[in-house]
Amino acid sequence: MKLAQYHFETGEYLRTVDAVKNIKSKEFMIPPYHTPDFPVAELEENEYHAFLDNNGNVPRDYNDGTWQAKERFVKVTAYNKQTKQPKEFEDKTLFDDEYTLLEPKPFQKWEGEQWVQDDEAVAEYNASNGKVIRDTAISSDLNALSAQWDVVSDAADIRRVINDAETINAQETDTTQFRLADNTWRDTSLAELREVLRVFIARKRDIWDQFAQWDATDKLEPFSPEY
Repeated sequence: MKLAQYHFETGEYLRTVDAVKNIKSKEFMIPPYHTPDFPVAELEENEYHAFLDNNGNVPRDYNDGTWQAKERFVKVTAYNKQTKQPKEFEDKTLFDDEYTLLEPKPFQKWEGEQWVQDDEAVAEYNASNGKVIRDTAISSDLNALSAQWDVVSDAADIRRVINDAETINAQETDTTQFRLADNTWRDTSLAELREVLRVFIARKRDIWDQFAQWDATDKLEPFSPEY
């Protein structure tokens, strides 16, 4: 004799086992959470067979229940349509209309039945980040006189050497050892340092002009200077 064993909490069908006879009565014994009846109904996706009584409870004795098709709970992550914050639910049927299973991308807002781009958030982010991009471009290494020059802090090192040279009335052809962006040293004249500073100032003004033109747009595209 075969018995169907079911889970003591969910009633879910577990496996088929062989029944054991009572030594004295020679009758087959049916232990708790077992039944000689077997589920026959076909299941839909995400369902399981459960042995339950009329109240939906798992019976200890097989005579008190029948097989039913039950939907299997699957944990899902849903997203709040206002805050976009994720929240885990025990099943997709358990969250309300405040949430959606659709995952939002950055700078999106909920509109109708989908996430759409939030132009205001995009523009706000680009406006803030655009200043960082501008300043980074201005302070990036400068290519001049076939060398890469470190021009952070508004080319402070170059300005300092020029000021020192002017203080001692150095000649334009006088040279000094100047450290480049790659940490190597270059024998550089005062006239060459003035040229590097001129190139730096021209590039800085050009970047500022590009930034001003971009700043007058809707800022839905990020600032991307050419230099």
